[in-house]
Amino acid sequence: MTYNIKSREVLLNNAIHGESKWTIMKEINIDDYIGRWGYSKQYIRNQLAGLKGKPVNVRISSLGGSVEHGLDIRQQFLDHGDVTAYLYGLVASSATIAALGAKKVCISKYCMF
Repeated sequence: MTYNIKSREVLLNNAIHGESKWTIMKEINIDDYIGRWGYSKQYIRNQLAGLKGKPVNVRISSLGGSVEHGLDIRQQFLDHGDVTAYLYGLVASSATIAALGAKKVCISKYCMF
């Protein structure tokens, strides 16, 4: 596995009819301020670059931040298509807006949003 401070690639083993199929899935963690000094629209654009058509998991626990960046990130998730957002902790303000761009949203029962 390859680890990065803000994202990592996860290697998954999917059993299909008794066969093993390995899939590399990108995971992005948004766990701080959304905006110019945290997780910016440029950062997300760089993370999604070259992953068109590939599944991406996004884990979000953020108090939010810049609405401009949140709206842009939401649109990037919509444009990418295969994004699953996992909400945990406290998800507020522009973090909620960004999460709404995901194809699928999974919310922890302990999450506040």
